[in-house]
This record gives sequence, structure tokens and C-alpha cells, in this order.
Amino acid sequence: MQKKISEEDLSNFIAITGDENPLHVDASFAEQTFFGQRIAHDMLSASLFSTLVGMHIPGIGAIYKSQTLEFLRPVFIGDTLVAWFEIIAIDPEKELKAPFFMVPVLTNRQLPKNLWIIPISGIDNGH
Repeated sequence: MQKKISEEDLSNFIAITGDENPLHVDASFAEQTFFGQRIAHDMLSASLFSTLVGMHIPGIGAIYKSQTLEFLRPVFIGDTLVAWFEIIAIDPEKELKAPFFMVPVLTNRQLPKNLWIIPISGIDNGH
């Protein structure tokens, strides 16, 4: 899954969360920081995994129960994020149907790979 982070994405995320940290909304403020420019909210990029799980693999009806995050680099407006995961096990006898490794990658800058294990439940086997 690919997503280019836009000004509109930040505006929508701010409208939903109310997070108006000047790092996200004030270019003059952000230029004076370590980042040198405005950055996207970390949770905006992390939210791509909800879309992956609930809409693609395993798909409709699936949710994930937990996530461990480590944000290694900032995401800037105009960056393209690529998100994917690899199934490592499926145990139909347990409530946790499929633990997944989640590996986020920021494509326009080299990032170390970050690994998350996401237990999935509520899988609709028809999708």
C-alpha cells in the first residue's frame, strides 16, 4: 500500500484529533526546529496499517488488537509511505487468528526497517 502524505491529509488529521502542535501547523516555528520544516503526525503514518488489515489482508471484518510503535524518522509533507506486512503464523484454534510482522518503509529516504507484531482477530474468512 502506498500513500503520499499531503497538506490535505494533515488538515483532515488535525480536524479529527485536534492536534495543532506547531510542528504540524506552523512553518515558521517548524523551520526553527531540528526538523527544519513541518512534519506529519506520527500516528497518521501508523494508521496505514489499520487500512491494510481491515481492507486488504486479511480484509473486511478484521481488526488488530495491539501495536508497538517506534518512530525512527520524521515524515514530511510530500513523502510517500509504503506499508506492507508478512504473515508469520495462523492458528485457527486460538482467538488470535494471525500474528503479523508489520514492516513500514518510507520510500523516498532510506530508513531502517521497523518490525511490529500485530495479532489479528475478527477475520471474515469469506474475504
